[in-house]
Order: sequence, then structure tokens, then C-alpha cells
Amino acid sequence: MTHKVYTKLYSSTVEPILMYGSGIWGTKEFSCITAVQNRACKYFLSVGKHTSNIATRGDMGWTSCWTKQRINFCRLLCRLSRTNETRKSYKIFKWISRRKKGWTFEVEKTINRLYVKDTVNDLSISTKCAMRLVSDKLVDLDNTEWYTELFNDKYNTRNGNKLRTFRMYKNSVNTETYVKLNISRMERRTMALFRSGSLPLAIEVGRYSRPPIPTEERLCVLCDARAIEDEKHFLLECPLYSDLRYDLFYECCKHITNFDNLNINDKFLSIMNGTEIQHYFCKSLHKFFIRRKLFL
Repeated sequence: MTHKVYTKLYSSTVEPILMYGSGIWGTKEFSCITAVQNRACKYFLSVGKHTSNIATRGDMGWTSCWTKQRINFCRLLCRLSRTNETRKSYKIFKWISRRKKGWTFEVEKTINRLYVKDTVNDLSISTKCAMRLVSDKLVDLDNTEWYTELFNDKYNTRNGNKLRTFRMYKNSVNTETYVKLNISRMERRTMALFRSGSLPLAIEVGRYSRPPIPTEERLCVLCDARAIEDEKHFLLECPLYSDLRYDLFYECCKHITNFDNLNINDKFLSIMNGTEIQHYFCKSLHKFFIRRKLFL
């Protein structure tokens, strides 16, 4: 199943049930709703439950449930405030608005905090136009919140943030090229785990030892370089994959300008961001990982 079809099925069959009535109850964030979307992202990418939610949602390019809730209650407020004054729904809305607590109070407080109050309350524009402006602003805010959380190291002081490499080449919520490619399930899985820092390399496995192995001691056991087995070493340096790496680099040279003369960091970023080579990169990366498992 392609990403486009999967997203369409999710937004047509799961999300309407998940978000039903969120215009009323959506003023608070609920972790159980977010968990459903996170599970759907991981199911498509074929990764485990311990894979970072930030990475999987960022690669899938899906807007958060909390942002969708905020869009829904802003839409309901727009519709009610523009309803004909003779209708009962409008009269009830105006009666509720006089109360110091309740739905209207919570919504007004939220839209004021989001700086979209002027747009929502501008009765000179239609609900459709108002919501287009509000939705764009809330999606931008969702990107900002996602990016802030990506650099949140508050709970990772001991082992280091597993997204330390991911945030070098990912800075916004958008559907990545490899997600849209027609590749096998296992190739997509390997790529998703590699990007999210969850591929079982020494740098990742060491954090789960008891006690955790210090980062500088999580060395590659498949070569004599005594180097930390992180994503860069696995992809660009370990001699065990030299023949596979030669084929990958040959493909990179055809699509990335001056690739041979780049330093190791620039080569890594060029490969991760190179849209033209993503199909070949996914297949090569999966071959790397298969060989690693055979030698271990």
C-alpha cells in the first residue's frame, strides 16, 4: 500500500471517528487520541513501539491530533458566530457566551493565546476564508512545536538524545521521499529505523544495557577502527560494507555535485537529503543491515 492510499484510508475511516465531535471537546489535549495516530504512523513504517513518535510523525508528514482539534473548534466558533440571528443555535451560542466558564470561554481563551482571535471574529469574511487563514497559522504552529520538541534534551541527559542525528537533516513536518517510494516493507522499515536512531547499532543498543554503556564505549565490533558504531560509521566508514558502499557512492556521484570531495559530514547529509538517490539508498542500506546481522 502506498503512502497516499494509506493516508487516504486513515483520514477517511479512522480520523472521522477519532475526531467526532472534537469541535466541542477538543479544547483539551488527550494522549489516548495521539496514541492512535502514532500507532498508525509506526504501522505504516513497520517500526516498533519504542521508535520516536517525533521522528515517525515527522517523516509521515501528518499534522498532530492536537492541531486538528484546535482547527475543529475554531471552525465551529466561526460557524456559530456567523449563523443567522433568528436560529436557535445562534441564540444558545450567545447565551453560553455570557457565562464565565464553559466551551465558549475555553475556546476564546485558546484562540487569544494562538493569536487568531481577530481572524475568527472578523465577521466580514466567510467561514471558509477565515478557516483557511486559521488552518495555515495553526499548521505553522504545529511545525514550530514539533521542531521545539525535536531539540528537547530534558529527559535524555544520561544516554543522549536518539534523535541527535535525525535533527541534523530534518527540520519540518513533511512527507519524506522514501515514505512515498515503491519499496519493500523491510526496506522501508530499515530506513525508518536508521533515520530515527532506532536501528540496533551499538550506539542505540548500549543505552538499554544495565547499567547503560557510556556513549564513548559503544564501539563497532565488526572492524578494528575502535570507533563508535553510530549512523555515520555504519554508512560511511566501516570496512565491512566497502563493496556495497562503493556501489552506493557511484550512484551518489551521478546525482550529487562534487560528492567525492565532500567531507564525511557533508557526504552523510547529502545522502540523507538527496531525493534522486533515495530509492537506491533504501535498498543499499537494507543490504548493509542484512550483512551486519549475518556477521553478528
